[in-house]
Amino acid sequence: MIELITKNPRTTFLVFLVASVGMIVVALYMEHYLGLKPCILCYMQRGSVIIIGILAALGMIINPKKILTYKIILSSIFLSIISGALLSIRQLYLQSLPADLVPSCAPDMDYLFSTLPFLVILILAFTALIATVGHITMTQAIKAAPMVVTQPILFLQLVWASMVGLFLFDEQFDLYVIIGGTI
Repeated sequence: MIELITKNPRTTFLVFLVASVGMIVVALYMEHYLGLKPCILCYMQRGSVIIIGILAALGMIINPKKILTYKIILSSIFLSIISGALLSIRQLYLQSLPADLVPSCAPDMDYLFSTLPFLVILILAFTALIATVGHITMTQAIKAAPMVVTQPILFLQLVWASMVGLFLFDEQFDLYVIIGGTI
């Protein structure tokens, strides 16, 4: 059975696509027919599953002939699987706490949208995406280049983060940032 799935890339991606569509259908059934209101962690897990489905559909459309393309798409799918699993573990941990410590796994989306403007939510999501991409590319750069090339860029992160904080969020430099930057 495993050989049948891995022999043809389209079959492999079809398995992931069917699994992700099935998981989303179950999640929607639980929300709309069973009346279970999802929290932020639930939506984030759904996002991981949707990314799996999109990547699997992309893999089916491209039908990679080169092993490198196949590995890149498959690695991206597994990265999304791992992130969704980590979110699930976090949610199970929060739900296992006594009720007096944590009443639910996280506030629901209605609370998020009622307390924050949509633009702020969008900026936060975009910032998280850019930070994730930055960490991944920096890790690849450290792996590919000597440390004398990558280390100055790592030290400049404090400068860039301070500038973004100053100009976008009106955060002033404090003494600790200045001392840390000079060290």
